[in-house]
Amino acid sequence: MAPDARLQDLSNRMREAALGPHLEGPHTEQGILFYHYTTAEGLRGILETGDLWATNAFYLNDPLETEYGQRFCDEFLLTQLRQRPDSHFVTFLSGCRGTISGHEAELFPHELQFITSFSLNGDLLSQWRAYADGGKGFSLGFSPLDLLHLLGEIAGQTDEKRVPHPLPMKVLYNRDEQERNLSEVLTVVEKEWPSLEADFLHDDDTNKALKAMGALWLATACMYFKDEAFAQEEEVRVLYSNVREMKVANTRLAVCLRSRNGLLIPYRPLGLAGNGMLLPISKIIMGPLLDGKRTKLALEMYLQSSGYTGKDMPEITEARLRLQS
Repeated sequence: MAPDARLQDLSNRMREAALGPHLEGPHTEQGILFYHYTTAEGLRGILETGDLWATNAFYLNDPLETEYGQRFCDEFLLTQLRQRPDSHFVTFLSGCRGTISGHEAELFPHELQFITSFSLNGDLLSQWRAYADGGKGFSLGFSPLDLLHLLGEIAGQTDEKRVPHPLPMKVLYNRDEQERNLSEVLTVVEKEWPSLEADFLHDDDTNKALKAMGALWLATACMYFKDEAFAQEEEVRVLYSNVREMKVANTRLAVCLRSRNGLLIPYRPLGLAGNGMLLPISKIIMGPLLDGKRTKLALEMYLQSSGYTGKDMPEITEARLRLQS
């Protein structure tokens, strides 16, 4: 196998190790819905445009969310360096760590990172409070299979260097699972290390390529890590899977603005509109502080006028949780 082909094969296997744990799990089970919490105004925008919004990662409700993964990755590599005997593989690990810290803008490019968040729990107190106007908003339950079909159409018909390819990934909260995820990425390289070591030490191109690959896939896995304190959210995070390709191609994305508490928030439509299909909303849960009877009637009137009839009409229910206004 030619050197370039060997490294590409290695990169592909590292990618599988990095993303595998996020592609598998309860979010793929039959009957599961992806719930998106939103305000009344957000619901109106979703239904009128036929699309969802992806918020820039730097402007999430908790701005430290994206920093958790970066910190965890650095701590993980430091631990690996301390635990392993002095060897040239340690030099590789040190190179990955240096690449991540020295190329943060390339590995975590804020201008290209836009997130749409879903939860596997459609009636959760913390989500009502944080994302649904304190309980006066809505939780929209989307069919994962239909949503994946629409996202797959986007990826299949567009250039990955120019157009975002959204992909849903399960967030990991357990530290043991997070460490195992990163360890599996390193294991892919370690198994091949006997045949890679000489080139890593004596060929500058191979040295740079291996460190870049290690940094890339370790950093990518960490984009789907969150602190254990948020585990009840059961988040499925839709991120652009081709951020690196767009970064290399110097792609500039058109960005929209909205405001929250006086702060301007950059966002982008997810890209579902324009396909001629209704949004795959299976269920709408009305917030615990809403007038359920009148809210349900208003929703039914609007949805029917928009073409949601028969099997396309979402089930509309009230939240089981009760909150005090």
